[in-house]
This record gives sequence, C-alpha cells and structure tokens, in this order.
Amino acid sequence: MAHAIDYSAVANNFYEGGFDSYKGITRDDVLRDILPDNTDASINVPGKGTFYLNTEYAIDYRRAVYGLPGSVPGNPWKPSSVGYWWIKEYEPNVATLVPPNTSGATRVIFEYDGYGKDGQPYQNITIEIIKKSIARTMDF
Repeated sequence: MAHAIDYSAVANNFYEGGFDSYKGITRDDVLRDILPDNTDASINVPGKGTFYLNTEYAIDYRRAVYGLPGSVPGNPWKPSSVGYWWIKEYEPNVATLVPPNTSGATRVIFEYDGYGKDGQPYQNITIEIIKKSIARTMDF
C-alpha cells in the first residue's frame, strides 16, 4: 500500500530532536509505513525501564531504535564529521544532546544509539560499517 508521506524528502544524516515526531510525521506513521509489522512503539528493558521508538532515527535509517544514546549507561562517544548526534559537555564527560550546529557543540558518534528491539544496546551503524571495513582489510 502506498502512503502519502515522502520520507526520503525529510530524512538526513543528523539528529534534530525529532524523538516523538519529526516534521509532522508521528511515531504511528513510522510504525505503519517504514518498519516491519511486528515493531512495537516501546520496549521494556528489565532493570532499566521503558524506552520509546526514536521516530527521527527510524525515518533517517529505517531501523527501530529505542531511547537515545544517554539511555545506555556508560555509553562512550567520539567526535566525528559524520556523526549523527550533536552534543555539548556542560560537565566534563557528560554529553547533552543539542540541535545541530549549536554554538560550541561537537558532532559525535556514540557507540550505542539506544536499544534494539531485543533490549540490547544498539550499536551505531557507522561503527558497524567501520568494523566490517577493518575486518575486510585484515582478511588475507
């Protein structure tokens, strides 16, 4: 079934704060149009709580990721010109997500972007690609 929303027209490669909705597109729209039918709007991670589907992430990467990088305790980050997230460190070693190009902000890659459907930390797509690329160059 075709839907009237052109997701490719709003998708990009950085987070702009569209957790619950993004440019008029809701979590329900994403669940209906983009992700597999068995995708839930939220997951419960034992001992950690309930986490909701990140709407903007689903639009940008077509993947179900729940919560935000800060939802994963001890989640490290590195500055990167291709990072999806923008942060400021108001306190040393404490990342606060901020809008893109905020004065004094740094574009980063977190090791984990939130949680996957299975409740395990979801590894950043860029890190997956880098690891696969390194593995291929090491394969003699």
